[in-house]
Amino acid sequence: MRKGSVPWILLLIVVILSACAGPGSIRHVGSMDSDPLLFILESRETLAEGLTATIHMDFEGEDRHFKGKAYLLVSHPGRFRLEVPGWLGSTLLLMASDGQHIWAYYPEDAKAYRTTRDGLSLSPYLPFPFPLNTATLPHILLGSLPREEGKTASAYETTSGGAVLYLRDPERGVTRYLFRRSRKGTLYLSETTLESRSGRYVTTFDKRPPHHPLRFTFVSAESTLRVKLDQVHFRTTMDESPFRSPVPPGIFVKDLESYR
Repeated sequence: MRKGSVPWILLLIVVILSACAGPGSIRHVGSMDSDPLLFILESRETLAEGLTATIHMDFEGEDRHFKGKAYLLVSHPGRFRLEVPGWLGSTLLLMASDGQHIWAYYPEDAKAYRTTRDGLSLSPYLPFPFPLNTATLPHILLGSLPREEGKTASAYETTSGGAVLYLRDPERGVTRYLFRRSRKGTLYLSETTLESRSGRYVTTFDKRPPHHPLRFTFVSAESTLRVKLDQVHFRTTMDESPFRSPVPPGIFVKDLESYR
């Protein structure tokens, strides 16, 4: 082999690896201290106790397809309320979680269901799946730091001038936080990606302060859920009443825990 051919072979390998890396890959320049990035995530939790938003959902699964608008409230620790409007001012579906239980109520059909906070048993009774533990939901949408112990962190500088943080949790899986630099040179959270046993969760954030969530995507082997968030507002305080049971008195509530 000629000496002059070695650089061309190395160049070819680099080109092939670059093509296989894919658009979602992150190139590391070198390791860095993770504490400044963890501080950014911690400051986002103090920025807001929760958020309100109008969301546009597009779900495609093997046996279900749902596309429509909904109103969402999310708050720590694992509380949420989701309202799917129907025709002419009616309500198709009301969901709520107080952090311990989740209720799903269909006003027009007078049907209601209840389960624990993981929500997995609710999925067959919904127009879209609910594969996410409610305790994880605020952190995914707010881009804040999970409060559970036992996490390990590693951080790297990226070729784009930003940074990436990997947070490994034995229960949740691996969460990747991608940071970019503003025009002033400060780092801000741009994207979070959670890889878990149930699938991949990706949230992208606005590049303008206070960096509201713009899009949320869940992809599994069986389905894809795409969510666009509009009219997003961070809330420093949130009333507890929206997160209580939305089921009126006199409506039978099917307890899904007893049917497992």
